[in-house]
Amino acid sequence: MFGLRQEGKALNRRYRIIFILGGAALKVKLKKTIVVELRPDEKTEMLLREWAENCAALWNMINYKRRQQFFCGEKVDLGEDRLLYDLFKPLVGSATAQQIMRKNSEAWKSFFALKKKEAKKKLPPEVKRVSPPGYWKDRAAGKRRLIIVVRRDLYTFSQSGKIRIKAAPKRLKDKYGIRGPLVIRWVGKPRWWGRFGRMEIIYDWVSKRWYAHISIEVEVNAGPPPHQLNDFASIDLGIKIPAAVFYGPTSEFEIYRGGRILAEWFYWKRRIAEYQSKLNKSGVRSSRMLRRLYRKMWRRINHALRAMVRRIVEKAHRLGIRIIYVGYPKHIRLSASKGRKTNGMVHNLWSYRKIIRWFEEIATEYGIRVVSASENGTSQRCPICGHRSPKNRPFRGLFVCQNCGFVGHADCVAAFNIAVRKRAIRVSPAFWRDSPNGPMARPRPLHWDLSQWRVAEPPPPGNLRIPRTLVRRGGQ
Repeated sequence: MFGLRQEGKALNRRYRIIFILGGAALKVKLKKTIVVELRPDEKTEMLLREWAENCAALWNMINYKRRQQFFCGEKVDLGEDRLLYDLFKPLVGSATAQQIMRKNSEAWKSFFALKKKEAKKKLPPEVKRVSPPGYWKDRAAGKRRLIIVVRRDLYTFSQSGKIRIKAAPKRLKDKYGIRGPLVIRWVGKPRWWGRFGRMEIIYDWVSKRWYAHISIEVEVNAGPPPHQLNDFASIDLGIKIPAAVFYGPTSEFEIYRGGRILAEWFYWKRRIAEYQSKLNKSGVRSSRMLRRLYRKMWRRINHALRAMVRRIVEKAHRLGIRIIYVGYPKHIRLSASKGRKTNGMVHNLWSYRKIIRWFEEIATEYGIRVVSASENGTSQRCPICGHRSPKNRPFRGLFVCQNCGFVGHADCVAAFNIAVRKRAIRVSPAFWRDSPNGPMARPRPLHWDLSQWRVAEPPPPGNLRIPRTLVRRGGQ
């Protein structure tokens, strides 16, 4: 296979990448986006603000014209509008005007592609409604969304901490007394370096800061190909246990305990409710402070979940795994009837599609394929005798087979059954021990300490007791 080059669509369905197999190495080319914070001086910030206002005006005008054509039943003209181009050329620059019109055309092409899938009933599950491209405005703040689109050959991004932009319009530079290209200092730790693409400079009204979003093409070394027979892992997603993982090569289990994540969610939910009640008393529905609280809550929660996903994928890569099966809890929200508290966690906290998307994004970096699998009934089916019954789940987290008496952790049983549905599994005899000390009954637990996931040793075997009334042997 030396020198074989394969080009095609995604390893995972959302990401277009290219594989290069050469000898024992597997290299992956993929597209990423890096985000850095900009620290402009006073004059440069005034120029950026006026420049972004003009860009938003151009987007809104070209988008309004195309929306009117669409709603009137006419053919939407996705070509370049020379009238608007000549009008905004001195205000935003010729290259920026072309990039904004091209970006709007891309948005409309994506909209029409989704409409075709909607007509064929093939929409992705996360898309509930297909709407035409909207305007660059923030309804909550009542202000425009300030976005500047810069072509890739009109800026330089250096590791010395500066961005040089050549696309600024001459009229604005003369107005603010700036000569030559704009030089803006940036701060951050970019994870990727490679071939840079289009850059978008965006002003965040919540943090009141400028950010540069830069698309980039990188090539990563995914390591050697798999060398184990059981080169797979299976994952069961949940709320109190965000992930239970079964690693095929080593036949071991890990569970990620979500107690700290739930504590974060309840804490910030209470703070947001208290502040929102104050806003309601003053007759205000939203504020910048309220949006900051929401953002801080989700950043802390997403940080923990993304760290969990990356740890699982990195360990899978070290074990030579090339495919990960992730349980897909289809229609879980339709059957949520466990009370107000549990329903609130299911509907407002748990976003399983987002977690699956993170698995796909991060696994792409390592050349690992992610496959969704149905998890319906996986935590009620015995991995030994195949007996399935709701009575096999007497308590939360406990699995006791009413037919053969097998005892295990319910989430680990589900992760194992997800793998069984996809392929034949060869496991060690330890799985078939009818004992609470087996690996499925005593997985490796990990806890979130607000910075990373740490392994916590399970209690000694003598502390794990299963009531006799819960275990009923077959034929007894």
